[in-house]
Amino acid sequence: MSNIECRYLSELNVNDKYFDSLKEDYYNFNDWFKKKQDNNTMCYVTMNNGNITSLLILKIEYEDEDYSNFTIPFNKSKRLKICTFKVINKGKGIGEEFIINREAIINNVNEIYVTIFDKYQSLIKLFNNNGYYEYTKKKTWSDSDSFDFESMLVKKVR
Repeated sequence: MSNIECRYLSELNVNDKYFDSLKEDYYNFNDWFKKKQDNNTMCYVTMNNGNITSLLILKIEYEDEDYSNFTIPFNKSKRLKICTFKVINKGKGIGEEFIINREAIINNVNEIYVTIFDKYQSLIKLFNNNGYYEYTKKKTWSDSDSFDFESMLVKKVR
C-alpha cells in the first residue's frame, strides 16, 4: 500500500505518463503545471516504484475569486477548490476524503468544489456519494479556438 506524501509540485515531472490524460483534457496543462511549480504549490501524492499513482492538489479561494467562467457564478465566500484529483490505483478513497475534509475544516471554508468533465461519470458518482451535488457548469478551453463544459460539484462544509 502506498503512503500519501505531502510534496512540492516542483518535485514531480510533468512528462510522467501519469499526466498524459490531464494534458489531453486541459488546454495549456503544461503552462498551468509550470506556474503551479513556480508558486511552490503543495500536493498530496502516492508513488509506486517511482511512478505517480495518485495526486491531489487543493487551493483555498477567497471572496475576491473570479467565477465568471461558470454559467451560474458563486456568491462571495471562502472555498476549498479541488484543483487536481486523479487516482490510478483506486481504493476506498478514505485517505483522499479525509485530507480534503481536514483541509476544509482547518481553513474554515464554507464549501468545497471540484470541476469534472461529464465523461468521467464514475468520478462524478464518487463525489455525489460523498455529499457533493451539481451546482453549475464551467467553461474550460479545450484548444485555442473552442471550449468544453465541466460539471461543477459542491459540498457544503458549514
